[in-house]
Amino acid sequence: MKAYLLKTIGIIVIATLAGVAHFALGDDIRFAKGDLNNKNEIPSGAPSDNSDSLTQTPENSGDESASQEGDSAEEPVNEGAIDCSGMILETEITSEQARCLFENDLAIFIDARPSGDYERGHIAGSFSVPMGAFENGVPIAVDMLDDQRFVVIYCSGGNCEESHLVAEDLAIERPDLANMIHIYVDGYPAWEDAGLPIEDGPDPFAE
Repeated sequence: MKAYLLKTIGIIVIATLAGVAHFALGDDIRFAKGDLNNKNEIPSGAPSDNSDSLTQTPENSGDESASQEGDSAEEPVNEGAIDCSGMILETEITSEQARCLFENDLAIFIDARPSGDYERGHIAGSFSVPMGAFENGVPIAVDMLDDQRFVVIYCSGGNCEESHLVAEDLAIERPDLANMIHIYVDGYPAWEDAGLPIEDGPDPFAE
């Protein structure tokens, strides 16, 4: 009986500590303006072959591969893409940084604007996760996000808050992505004005 009581007390203590840790983590997941302190560094030799990992560099296989080591391992995915190796990313990123991530296929882009705006035009390859989308469960696109790639969320630029609110919801539902989330503050208008790739039409996961 005594052993049983000790075991029960032990379980309660562990559960309590786990709850405290979870609560503390929740406090750190905040994306409101003025409380953004996340930083990431894009590794040198960032993958140029749609690799599943952002931290691994191509491995050499034999002396022949080793002799070819050099600039070829650091070439961007798209010819003429910006070389962003070593670039430091704050939680809020610029148009140049967003373009760098896009051209080197280092990030998934999320459009936080209303679905109608998304259908009229959006960053090529981005997915629609508008504000309030999490109220009906976790969007399909969110479940499919890779925790080895950055996530860039954007809205209409300027003072729009949708991207920050979606970022907060995303970090809560996918805490494994919390340190990979970035907000493109200039938003879709700046991307379009820069002549960067856009497309129109509904989200591929739209019901």
